[in-house]
Amino acid sequence: MLLAWAVDYVGRSWSVLTFPYGYDYGEGPELQRAVAVANGQTFYTFWNTPPYHMANYPPLYSLLNGLFVRFLGVQFQSGRAIAWVCGLLFCAGLGWLAWREAGTILAPVVTALLWFSSQYVWNWTPLGREDELAMLLSLSGLIVFSEGVLRARPSSPVRIAADSPSDGGAGRDRSTKAVWLAAGLFLAAIYTRQTTIEAAAACALYLLAVRPRLGLAFIALNTLAGGLIFAALDVLTGGAFYLNVVTGNKNLFHWSRVVMLGHQFWSYYQAAAVLAGFYLVTQLLLRRQQVFTLWLLVAFAVAVTAGKEGAADNYFLQPWAAVSLCAGLAVGRLVGWSVWLWRRRSLSALVRPIAAVPALVAGFLLLLHAQLTFHLPYQGQFRATTVDSVGAHGLDSLLRRATETAWYRRLLPAEPPPRELEGQYGYRYKPSLGASARQEQAQVDALVAAAPGDVFDEDMTHVLLAGKQIAIQPFEFSQEAQLGQWDLRPFLRRIDQGEFGLVVTTKRLASDLQFERYTPQMATALAANYCLEWQTNTYFVYRPCPGGR
Repeated sequence: MLLAWAVDYVGRSWSVLTFPYGYDYGEGPELQRAVAVANGQTFYTFWNTPPYHMANYPPLYSLLNGLFVRFLGVQFQSGRAIAWVCGLLFCAGLGWLAWREAGTILAPVVTALLWFSSQYVWNWTPLGREDELAMLLSLSGLIVFSEGVLRARPSSPVRIAADSPSDGGAGRDRSTKAVWLAAGLFLAAIYTRQTTIEAAAACALYLLAVRPRLGLAFIALNTLAGGLIFAALDVLTGGAFYLNVVTGNKNLFHWSRVVMLGHQFWSYYQAAAVLAGFYLVTQLLLRRQQVFTLWLLVAFAVAVTAGKEGAADNYFLQPWAAVSLCAGLAVGRLVGWSVWLWRRRSLSALVRPIAAVPALVAGFLLLLHAQLTFHLPYQGQFRATTVDSVGAHGLDSLLRRATETAWYRRLLPAEPPPRELEGQYGYRYKPSLGASARQEQAQVDALVAAAPGDVFDEDMTHVLLAGKQIAIQPFEFSQEAQLGQWDLRPFLRRIDQGEFGLVVTTKRLASDLQFERYTPQMATALAANYCLEWQTNTYFVYRPCPGGR
């Protein structure tokens, strides 16, 4: 089942990659920055005059994508291709770490299959966004650190390669070079997405524990180099870099959102989390290297930042990667124990079947994970839920299920979806892209291209393909207006004066509209001055009302 999802992931990702229109809210601003790079312009701008653009991420991904836009023109596919390839390489990197740590093929296979089973991976890795490039750079640093530091002395799994008299200090020199190379990769990851600090922090904590002086130097180098790059970018942009990357990320924070996303994670991935917890505990008891367990813990600590307004479940990509790796290693360890016990000749024939218990536990938890994450993305949209599911509720129902007959039938999609996949979790798996989606986007794009003047495009994807520029990033500036960091009044005057030839929204405009992409003042002004002309499955298209409403 897990293998089937991995294969299906490739097919669905290809449908997103080849989709010629916008698909996700964040892809529009990313493409706008790439267009600026292709035209030799800065994308870190001030917010006091239109158009109102915000580049709230560091520049590396936009610079890379801008090279493709320069030669291929304005399109979404290059950004998605960068992200998708980086996502596949990231999975390969996870498999490499699992293979090097476990020494068997089972651990990397399970790690990769677990990785592809998550809706985080399905929904986010094919999109033209910076997450996957940042994660790949960060994981590359972790691989360099692992190969140069943890593997330098395989006979000593706990300690770092240090002062071995037999090599005249060569092991220490190799490990030190690996630390500096890893630091450079970690820095590149941070300047792709600033919260990608998980692997760097794990390596720093490990070095502080086993070789404090090198650990302090590692932290000092990253801090100094990162600070100098930040200062240089801020000077070159006249202060716009700080405004966009720091001030632009000061959103409202809600602990309830952290709880909601954490509950979602546990609802789907509790079986894999139990396996990862087993690896963490046994790694401590066996006194093995702790870099991967530190990565797991730091990743969940950083994921708390998902509580800010506008954050999505892509904040759990790194925690899921760490869980996939640790769970894969746990399965390899459990099966290895079973093999070791089975080969013990001292065990009697009656006791020998007990040797299968660790492997059976691993198999059961993988089966439960497959049951919890079973999904079939719908082809259409606007269904009560976009997931077919088995109705599994996880470990809390294990005892009840054990008393039922034919519990294995739960592996078939015979029950309604569980509560977690309905309501606010109704769109965990985005619908597949087909001919109807292409037709709808083409129709809206044609209207936008023909519209006079600027267009208010909430999704920010149609205007770019029409040769226009984004007028405003509605969510970002709604947040800044609510925090008092941006003056909304000039933009409201443009709405009142009917300066937008077309308004394209994903919600029907109303004065009482409650949506995070609009302040109440914006919703009221748009509803008062623009009249509905056309409606599709996804969009509402408005034009200025004749003579005002």
